[in-house]
Amino acid sequence: MTEKHKIIIDSDTAGDDAAAIILAAKSDTVEILGVTVAAGNVSLDQAAKNCMAALELAGSDAPVYLGATTPLSGEEKECFSVYGKDGMGEADIIHPKGKPQEKNAIDFILDTIKANPGEIEIMALGPVTNIALAIQKDRETMKKVKRIWSMGTAGFGPGNATPVAEFNVYKDAPAYKVMLELGVPVTVIGLDMDDEPTWTDEAKLAEMSKGSEIQRFIATATRKLLEFKKGNGIPAVDLPDAVAMGCLVWPDFVEETTQCYGSCITEPGETYGMVIFYKEGFTYDSMPKIGKCNVSVVSKAKKSEFVDRLNKVYMSRKTPLIIDADPGVDDTLALKIAFESSEYDLRLVCTVAGNVSIEKTTANALYLTKKYYGDIPVAKGSGSPLSRAATDASHVHGASGIGKYVIPEHGYRLDSEDAVESIYSVLRTVEDPAIIMTLGPLTNIATLFSRHPDAKERISRIYAMIASVDGTGNITEYAEFNAYCDPEALDAVIRSGVEVVFVPMHLGRDARLSQKDILDRSRGTEFGEMLEKVFDGYRDDAAGEGYVAMYDANAIEAIIHPEQYDFIRCTAEVDTGEFRGRTFLRPNENGHFYYIDIKDTDELARVMLDDMFP
Repeated sequence: MTEKHKIIIDSDTAGDDAAAIILAAKSDTVEILGVTVAAGNVSLDQAAKNCMAALELAGSDAPVYLGATTPLSGEEKECFSVYGKDGMGEADIIHPKGKPQEKNAIDFILDTIKANPGEIEIMALGPVTNIALAIQKDRETMKKVKRIWSMGTAGFGPGNATPVAEFNVYKDAPAYKVMLELGVPVTVIGLDMDDEPTWTDEAKLAEMSKGSEIQRFIATATRKLLEFKKGNGIPAVDLPDAVAMGCLVWPDFVEETTQCYGSCITEPGETYGMVIFYKEGFTYDSMPKIGKCNVSVVSKAKKSEFVDRLNKVYMSRKTPLIIDADPGVDDTLALKIAFESSEYDLRLVCTVAGNVSIEKTTANALYLTKKYYGDIPVAKGSGSPLSRAATDASHVHGASGIGKYVIPEHGYRLDSEDAVESIYSVLRTVEDPAIIMTLGPLTNIATLFSRHPDAKERISRIYAMIASVDGTGNITEYAEFNAYCDPEALDAVIRSGVEVVFVPMHLGRDARLSQKDILDRSRGTEFGEMLEKVFDGYRDDAAGEGYVAMYDANAIEAIIHPEQYDFIRCTAEVDTGEFRGRTFLRPNENGHFYYIDIKDTDELARVMLDDMFP
């Protein structure tokens, strides 16, 4: 295992600092030895409270030390606080239990470096006054720092405090100049690394506000920032400190750095706080080539992955997951992916009549869950739609639902005969709202909402493999199978107000997998032996000879790998009359739902195989 970075975080903790601190605290690539705070976004006392609240929320006991109350020169540079008066959205969410340490920040920094020469890295998320004071107090000890990471400067782009100066440098430019001239390795992550691909838009913030405790905390802490940004025509928030922390904690996140000589302007005037980067090896018209460089400037990173990566960490107290399925062949493969994933806290597997009868779907789910996952509760659900006779797809999945495979005798026992009450019990006991993934008709979910309307408040999202986008079908020319089986249930869920991510029919065919590829990856395993018999009884003309249409696998992949899909906001409707089960998912920016589309089918096929057989 790679050795952890031993880090000190230096912060003026407001919303984006808190996002970064939590990211570090939840990461297994760094060890936080302590956090030093200084005045910047907010007062020193408020910064300390904000920092301790973030650490406590992340489950970290890292100590916090008080540092500078004023810039190095003593001259304050007034800046508008975009995070609100308390730096955390003015929502009364800061109530830490702990207190700062007695030792001051400067002495802590120096003592820690002395005890670990050449090992300590400092992540500077605010004005670097504490670092400059430590340099002034004991320069030789500070020369033993392994590296300083700085969220500061505009990088190679514009500033935010002024057109040319970034906030952290502008608040204490003389301190930044002292740091640059120390002579230790410095990595700069400028504002240009926090442009649009890294922004969290208003829709994502709304989703986060219904997510894990950490997600809700960050969504609330940045609400004043969102107001400010919307005033500038940008319905999104930026988290530059979290981007900077990502450069440290994710080894593959930074793709390119540029070696430079950085010069900080400290003279009064319009360019105060600007940092000029002279690139190594570049000849400028009016001056010779730059000699010794003093900074590495991050110039390329995997920005488009940032929001998803960050939220995966924020859900590391795993979001509860409930699976409601009618196990046929593709359900079996989807369940294998879900069982292999460590991203979510699987609490319950429920069954519903669909591909085959409720007795058969329950027998399949019970065996697959207990055999390949362990002691996860399995509950038997509805055997018929809300108001219609049952329809099955045994002509596709085989009489048992899993081809020609015969489940061997076993001692596994069903945990409940009432899936609806089991779902409700889970929703009432979990700390965070749960995700429900449905792979069959929505009968159980509609019944849940009818019996227990309050259950809706405990669901963050439903990912439903159901419907078609354009009114076409696979069981009839106009209806997708799950929608056709129980259109009244789908209609009830659409009307419930719960957010649904639709995994439409065409994705299954777009994401088909070769049976040979699946069998090759699983060869020599008990699961692989089972699949040989499962595939022997599987027939789906739409998938093509030798292929499996991965309808249901897209639902779990959309949860664990959202970066593989485009999420299109839409409206949803289903016909419960003459054109039974006919659905339309119409793109609409004001719609309450989403449907997904695959970005790259070849890449997704690779991801599915890797997730199924890690």
